[in-house]
Amino acid sequence: MRQIVAALLVVAFAAGCSLADPVAKRQRAIDDSKQRIAEYDAQLSKIADERKSVEGQAASDAKTARLAALAKQEEGLQAKKANEEAAIKGHESEIAAAAEAEAKAAAEKEAAEKEAMAKEAADKEAAAKAASDKETAEKAAAEKAAAEKAAAEKAEADRIAAEKGAGEKEGADKAAAEKAAADKAAAEKAAAEKAEADKMAAEKAAAEKAAAEKAAAEKAAAEKAEAPKPPAPPVAAPAVEAPAAEKAAPKETLKNADTGAYQLFEERYAEVIKDVRSALLKR
Repeated sequence: MRQIVAALLVVAFAAGCSLADPVAKRQRAIDDSKQRIAEYDAQLSKIADERKSVEGQAASDAKTARLAALAKQEEGLQAKKANEEAAIKGHESEIAAAAEAEAKAAAEKEAAEKEAMAKEAADKEAAAKAASDKETAEKAAAEKAAAEKAAAEKAEADRIAAEKGAGEKEGADKAAAEKAAADKAAAEKAAAEKAEADKMAAEKAAAEKAAAEKAAAEKAAAEKAEAPKPPAPPVAAPAVEAPAAEKAAPKETLKNADTGAYQLFEERYAEVIKDVRSALLKR
């Protein structure tokens, strides 16, 4: 835009120069014509003075001839003066026209400059508006991108948190299930061990009872066998039979197996249960 204004200024300056030269020439021509008119006026003044002098003379052919010559000179000078005055008017008209053209050119130049300045201002305003619109659009796009990014990050974080929560819940459920299974297995094992211990205790008690009953029966049988018999009537035995009596030694008393101190079934059962519980607690 500045280049256009500079070009217009150059054209206007060139036009002013082209108009200034003719105006100066015409002005010089006017000055020359005025100078010649002044000279013609001086000559006409001399002719007038001389005519008065000649008219004061006595009538004669010389006077008549001189007055005719002065009249002819005056007529010629007046014609020249009229020509110069006409030339001056022509030059002045041309100068006025040139001045009008110059004023018109100056007005057009001013209008062109104003138009160029207005166009430059409009272009500048349009460029500023375009830059502002671009900046606004870029800012809006950046804000939209940031919002979308934040939403995506939040969604990803929520997804990860949900997966983590689901994993933790699954782990907790699995751990709870494993613990429940372990507790159930331990309870079943404890119940099985208790049942086995109870069974063993019952079997042991039954065996001990059977052993005790057997021992009692054997003891009773032994005591019965060891009871003194009624004396038999004396019989004379031959002398040779005497050693036989010595051989018949009394039977030895049968002893029960060493099962420790004698206990009732209930006492022995309670002791077995106590040993089983102690063994389970140690596990």
